[in-house]
Amino acid sequence: MVEHRSPSSGEGAARRAGVVAVLFLLFMPFSLPADDCDIRGTTDEAPALCGDAIQGGFLYGESNWHVNDFGSGIFILPIGMDAPDKLSVEFCKERGKNCQTFSYKVMQRKYSEQHITVAPKFVEWPKETADRIARENTQIRASRDGRDMTMTGFLDFRHPLRGNWSTTSPYGARRVFNGEPKNPHNGWDIGAPAGTDVHAIADGRVVLTIDAYLPGKTVIIDHGYGIFSIYIHLDKIKTKPGDKVSHDTVIGTVGNTGRSSGPHLHLGLYHNQVALDPELLFKD
Repeated sequence: MVEHRSPSSGEGAARRAGVVAVLFLLFMPFSLPADDCDIRGTTDEAPALCGDAIQGGFLYGESNWHVNDFGSGIFILPIGMDAPDKLSVEFCKERGKNCQTFSYKVMQRKYSEQHITVAPKFVEWPKETADRIARENTQIRASRDGRDMTMTGFLDFRHPLRGNWSTTSPYGARRVFNGEPKNPHNGWDIGAPAGTDVHAIADGRVVLTIDAYLPGKTVIIDHGYGIFSIYIHLDKIKTKPGDKVSHDTVIGTVGNTGRSSGPHLHLGLYHNQVALDPELLFKD
């Protein structure tokens, strides 16, 4: 297992600042791209976008045209775990009118398979537990429904842990619990000692804290424009709904609550209901 040390808050700041500056200068549609936003379409006429054109990534930019279901201004284009190899993006001068569609290649991934042993109660459960899980899942999904267009925290992400950590399970891994196949892994598991402080990965607002059956103690943060981060299996929650947070805010500690086989942080990233790969945010 490869050990890592989290970057300091200053590392990569110049690169991030460049991307932030680019975002607000980019796109009167079809203008020349900036150096940091070099995702090219399949035709020369396609605007260059920012982000990661890979399954689990997302693309973004700013335009005075309407882009997909976003109005003019900042837009985000999520790429799901099993997205096809081309992403179609529609630019319209007016909503639904005078439109042009461009395609972007999406890098395909091969996901690993993991066999995990947990307490039997986390694989098979009675009806009352199933009902609880369904209620909690509905509450968690509902917390990710909004698009706050006043926040742009998603432009500057930083690692949630300070000090040593290791990847214990990557995004997209096919999970088998006690021999029973379950849903693919929709986040990034980061191993660290129990009690390690967990920081918000970007500026935002806490929208949900919950102690749920499967994820255990959980915090969800809205970073604007439909981007949400989720922190699962916490030992302690140190924030509450409505709190405004930043990179320096400790929102909880690493734990082993819920369906977990050892102390770690499950970090999730979503664009509303589309699960993305948070590990991509921290790869240079």
